[in-house]
Amino acid sequence: MSFAVLVENVGPFSGGTGAVLAATPEALAPSLFGYGEEWFGIGACVQNMWLAAISFGMKGAYLADVTIAEAEWRSILGRPDRLA
Repeated sequence: MSFAVLVENVGPFSGGTGAVLAATPEALAPSLFGYGEEWFGIGACVQNMWLAAISFGMKGAYLADVTIAEAEWRSILGRPDRLA
């Protein structure tokens, strides 16, 4: 059995990439820090899911920021609706 972990950081605390891109020069460092901290938490979560899957004999793939190529992945997975 195989699996895929699709990850997108929508920025529930930092405001996501939109907030980073819109940050003033004074707010850029704290915005980047918050966004980066969210990715650390996501990484720990993915690692735990990955280890659990391996313990069940599964193999898989990790894909980050799926929205960059969402249309292609929807086609590959046969899903017409949004992935996130």
